[in-house]
Amino acid sequence: MPRPKLTHKRTDVQAMWELMEKMGQEPVAVKLHPDGTFRIMTRKHVEAKHGPAGQATANPWDRELSDAPA
Repeated sequence: MPRPKLTHKRTDVQAMWELMEKMGQEPVAVKLHPDGTFRIMTRKHVEAKHGPAGQATANPWDRELSDAPA
């Protein structure tokens, strides 16, 4: 199945990024959707969903791999 045609250009993403900054938001990422659209993610949104940057999340594999013999 072919990928849908993009509905935007790089300049569109850059313009929206700059607009978000002018609005006082702090954009940190761009998410591209399969339907060809995009979403600019703000730091506030990302931290609300995933926790503050640099905060370690509990990952059971970290414990398993650190206990395994080298």
